Amino acid sequence: MRLDVRLFLERLWNRHAVQHARLRNRRQSHMLTAASVRYLEALEPRILLSAANDLIGVTALRADPTFAGIDGSGVSVVVIDTGVDVTHPLIAGNYVFDATSGGPVGQDFAFGGSNPVPVDLHGTHVAGIIGATDPDISVAPGVNLIGLQVFQAPAPGEDGQPRAYDNAIEAALQWSIEHREEYNIVAVNMSLGGGEYLFPVDAASDPFADEISLLEDLGVAVVSSAGNNFDVYSHLARLGLSPTYELNTVGSPGILSTFNVGAVYEGDPDDPAVEAGLIPKRNENGSIP
Repeated sequence: MRLDVRLFLERLWNRHAVQHARLRNRRQSHMLTAASVRYLEALEPRILLSAANDLIGVTALRADPTFAGIDGSGVSVVVIDTGVDVTHPLIAGNYVFDATSGGPVGQDFAFGGSNPVPVDLHGTHVAGIIGATDPDISVAPGVNLIGLQVFQAPAPGEDGQPRAYDNAIEAALQWSIEHREEYNIVAVNMSLGGGEYLFPVDAASDPFADEISLLEDLGVAVVSSAGNNFDVYSHLARLGLSPTYELNTVGSPGILSTFNVGAVYEGDPDDPAVEAGLIPKRNENGSIP
């Protein structure tokens, strides 16, 4: 079953994989303690619930006799994010609860406890894309979901985005390793990131690099976001204000992961860089008004 799931993931993410819960991978910053921080980007509304599955090939996979029986049943996916609302009607049916205590299985690495209480909606959104019980919404409507909350709410006066420090991300990956067999974990998702890298070796010193490598050795697919800066860099490159190599950079942990997921389109009219005048607004044909 594990081999089938990995084949399913490989086929899926190689078909123009889409990241619906979009993440902005900002330049990596370091606190005085040298702890790196990772950022999120605001979520996008979903309009046609089945269009995404069509776009990334899920519909075709479900119609393929080789993969038609795979819906995630019997395996678990860990969502390392801003937490998961385990009571959500489209999540609760697939979330893993402890057979003895009845409480949710997971961990809040920011505030403590096994309930991954969300600091915002991002992690629940991501969990829904992976394993909501409605097959028109999710990739794997039968999968078991486990949430690991690693984000801190923004401090007063900050830009309003939750942020995660590398030590929390590393601890969540270690939790996934320790509980892999207990919950039959076959994939770990991290829709977060920071930094700009061209090659995995450039991020080899990141503290969670060894955990990602070990998870892969254990047969667990690590799926992470590539980032959403391509739109900014492509416009800057057209204007001669940025080197073209930056178009190929991605964040970490994405650069280190089994699958590095990016958006399939370039435009983002609400990008702060447009509003700030760093890149020009464009007409539908690409021309500058």
